[in-house]
Amino acid sequence: MNEHYERGSGSILMLMAIAIVAAVAGAVLVVSGGLDTRQRAQAAADLSAISAAAHALDGPSSACDRAKAVTQANGAALRSCVVVNGIAEINVEVRSRLSWLIGSFIGRARAGPVDDPFA
Repeated sequence: MNEHYERGSGSILMLMAIAIVAAVAGAVLVVSGGLDTRQRAQAAADLSAISAAAHALDGPSSACDRAKAVTQANGAALRSCVVVNGIAEINVEVRSRLSWLIGSFIGRARAGPVDDPFA
């Protein structure tokens, strides 16, 4: 009699196993996407800060314009740029491909002063 009640239980167990594997795979994708976006935000901030510091002698406005161009070229948005005494402080934002789920990430960097190697 027990054989009749156990019919189809293998299918249910297989569906549960597939659901668990799919949930784990989804979680891995979300975490890896977040890590990738965080790293892209930090890289964009680092490069923008270095660029702004390299152009600090041209004035804060010129340095921040250069930082904005570098930020945009790296797929980020410049949130703030402050250049004082040749030191550039930059904040950028990168929206995640899964922004509806994990939002965006902020990258912060500071660089300067830069000596002219040809002077």
